[in-house]
Amino acid sequence: MTLADIPEGFPRGPAPGAVAGAQPKVLLRQVGGRFVSGWTEEELVTRYDVCADFVTQLAEYGRRKLDANPQWGRAGLEIRLAAGIRAKAWGFTEAEIAWMVQRACEGM
Repeated sequence: MTLADIPEGFPRGPAPGAVAGAQPKVLLRQVGGRFVSGWTEEELVTRYDVCADFVTQLAEYGRRKLDANPQWGRAGLEIRLAAGIRAKAWGFTEAEIAWMVQRACEGM
């Protein structure tokens, strides 16, 4: 898979990070002797692969949960799925979580 294979809607935002202090800062990482901001192409492809696989699993799980709890509705299910992902230390960004939950619910 290459960067061109990743759908337009997949988040490509900067890698999360924070630096203390009042001065404005630019978050950079040294990768292979170069300073980069955000994800490298290889990291972005890997993150997409993981998220796309997770969407498949999440859709199946969501179907089972919605069948067992129809009173939740789709909106309630989306809230619960996102909260469940955030509760784990899996390292997904907020944009990736939103993308995965939306795709999983579309696939149900």
